[in-house]
Amino acid sequence: MRSDAPKYASGDSARPSSEEAMAIASGTVAYTGTYTVDESTKTIHVNIETSSFPNLVGAPNQRRIVQSITAEELRFTNPRTPAGITLELVFKRAK
Repeated sequence: MRSDAPKYASGDSARPSSEEAMAIASGTVAYTGTYTVDESTKTIHVNIETSSFPNLVGAPNQRRIVQSITAEELRFTNPRTPAGITLELVFKRAK
């Protein structure tokens, strides 16, 4: 999610302007599902079950490269996004 997302002028999350909705939608990707970590190859295989970008749901070979893993945090990169950029992500254990 973008850190510079605009606030809705109306203050009502159910009533953004078209421009506000487009700015939020184009700067956000969220997904849920399960994943497995293969420590021998330092990769994560993701099974995306729902997503704000529907093209990710059920897509094959969702492979990310693990940078570091501890009991509290998982850092990894996704080098093959549809936009052709490399994402760096951090998952932190909820407390």
